[in-house]
Amino acid sequence: MPSTSAEEVMYELMQTALWVMLIVGVMIWHRDVLGRIFRAIAKRIEDGDEVGAGPFQIKGARLTVPAEDRQHRLREAKAFQAGIKEEDRSECGNAPSRSSAKSSPDPVHANDAPDSLRSSIEQAINDVRDAQDLGLRWLAKELSQFPTPGVFYRGRVFDGALLSASGLFRGFVMTKLIGSVQDLKAALAEVGKVVAELNGEASLYVVLVTSNTFPVDQTVWIHMTVEENAMAEFFEIDLSHLRSYFGLGPTGT
Repeated sequence: MPSTSAEEVMYELMQTALWVMLIVGVMIWHRDVLGRIFRAIAKRIEDGDEVGAGPFQIKGARLTVPAEDRQHRLREAKAFQAGIKEEDRSECGNAPSRSSAKSSPDPVHANDAPDSLRSSIEQAINDVRDAQDLGLRWLAKELSQFPTPGVFYRGRVFDGALLSASGLFRGFVMTKLIGSVQDLKAALAEVGKVVAELNGEASLYVVLVTSNTFPVDQTVWIHMTVEENAMAEFFEIDLSHLRSYFGLGPTGT
């Protein structure tokens, strides 16, 4: 077995050291260029842009970023509260809800009770979050698909997308928290608009999550026409049942 002399070992070490010094020297010499490249890559990731090939076969679809998710949930929570308020004004309490009016402070009296209003908004955001996150997971289980939360496409934030076991894109998912018939009608109008925007390019799955303010003796289906029901693939589940399904308490804890 041939032996390695001390000179050969020293030569190999020096050769390795020279390569390392050369690489470090190039990085230092071109640090400005490399810095711009790394910053550009970081910005693309932060902005949610796709890097390389993603799971979506529809060009332009990308994952959302946290700021988009927060804004989307806040808009949904405000719309949810506004729907309940409008329903209370128009129905005057004729239809019993799944909880008493005292359990959800009326945002109309925000100036009289700012703490209650803040608590109400926080609860609405919490409810919307669970409706979106748990609703997507529940739908994926029901259809034996894989959920991908938070997808941005054509200026719109979807609550997610469904992928097959092989990674094929199956469609976008919208989850809507429904606290009143007014909420339902607004959600159906939005679904119709989204379907028109997609123009047959992708399937749309809609999970209608009813809250404890929705009339206890009713379902969403009795308020939907045949034409509305045919716009997309609709699913309904109660928020309390959804939380229980995933081992959470009535308020999502």
